[in-house]
Amino acid sequence: MGDDALSVSSDLGISSGRRFVMTASFEDDRAAVLVEWVQQCAQSPPMVGVALHKGRPIEPIIRDSGAFALCEIPRDDSFLERALRRACEHDDDVLESIPHETLVTGSPCITRGGRVFDCQVMRHIDFEADYELYIAQVVAARTYAPCRLSASRQARRRRAADLQTF
Repeated sequence: MGDDALSVSSDLGISSGRRFVMTASFEDDRAAVLVEWVQQCAQSPPMVGVALHKGRPIEPIIRDSGAFALCEIPRDDSFLERALRRACEHDDDVLESIPHETLVTGSPCITRGGRVFDCQVMRHIDFEADYELYIAQVVAARTYAPCRLSASRQARRRRAADLQTF
């Protein structure tokens, strides 16, 4: 998939150990949360299963919109994960400070780098546990180029890394 690709291949390439942000939007409400379990569960059409911890503010937004996006967090993007954890603790709109766009469903798709899957909910399973399960069809996908650090930030990181090696 390239930067402009909205088509969806049958193999989404979702492997364990990858970190994802689930986002959703409906009217004036939007939310973003970290999710722990994402798994491809069908190839034709491409579908994913997402386990979401119960009680998250994104739940009614997904219910009302019938859609969400899964945004992969690049391995070296510690800012995005910290921002999302802090926003979850304080109930802030983290999407105000993170660049994003929409694809097909209207769910915010974070553009900081990595893959994004725009999903239409097919089933919501609320079973007697601390998580609920969403099964969704991937209706669009895009891969964004990683965010590049400015030259001064790269130099600071190199100096910090050098200091840590002594």
